[in-house]
Amino acid sequence: ETMRLEGVRADAVETLGTNGVDGETLVDLEESDLDGMKIEWIGRKQVQFVAERRREGRMNEELKGAEGWDIEQVEKWMTENGMQEEGEKMKKVGVDGVVLVRLEVKDLMDELGVGALKRRKEIISKIDGLRQGKKDKNGKEEEDPKKPNANPPPQQEKSNNPNQFKEREMEIALDAINSRKGGSAHAFLAWIYSAYPPKKDNAILPDGFGPFSSPFDTKSALKKAIFHYHPDHADAHGINWKHFCGE
Repeated sequence: ETMRLEGVRADAVETLGTNGVDGETLVDLEESDLDGMKIEWIGRKQVQFVAERRREGRMNEELKGAEGWDIEQVEKWMTENGMQEEGEKMKKVGVDGVVLVRLEVKDLMDELGVGALKRRKEIISKIDGLRQGKKDKNGKEEEDPKKPNANPPPQQEKSNNPNQFKEREMEIALDAINSRKGGSAHAFLAWIYSAYPPKKDNAILPDGFGPFSSPFDTKSALKKAIFHYHPDHADAHGINWKHFCGE
């Protein structure tokens, strides 16, 4: 009933019920659990949102900003921001505000068919604006009387920070990632932590992780890597590093 009230797709709710998911189980759900249930991508994001609200004790809070948009409002915002074609695709598959602010680069490519790298970056950059600031129903910045001089987050192109990822570096790195598809998890993790180490402090692979690690240890290392490279933690290092982490 909670899922239905929160707007989770009916097929996802039914699948959770079939798998015996109750309120206690919901709190501990991981993405891999949802993959095993074969819940489609929009349903997964909606379920994860409800689980997050339940963990944080926010079930009774009203949705704010873009999270509260319905499908039509999402399409309207996309169109007004020069993304009409993608907005129509989102409307067709049922992207609401909850899903919109949780879109990742891979969703644009794998689920919505946005093939051009530059276009995916443009879309994610605009969505980042929704995630980073408080927006009204039209996607415009609401005035905050407590922060009248609040500055927008710095854009990489205008920064002289030597730690930020340059666009050409990112393109080379993405080519290198693609060339390693199909290899072992250990080889990939060992390479990426060496060639492009995470920017979080003390972010390293688990001690003893190697070619003969058990499936359990490998899964644990992959989960740590997802955390170390998660795009939500990459804002301080520029849009290119954030995009690289998403890929």
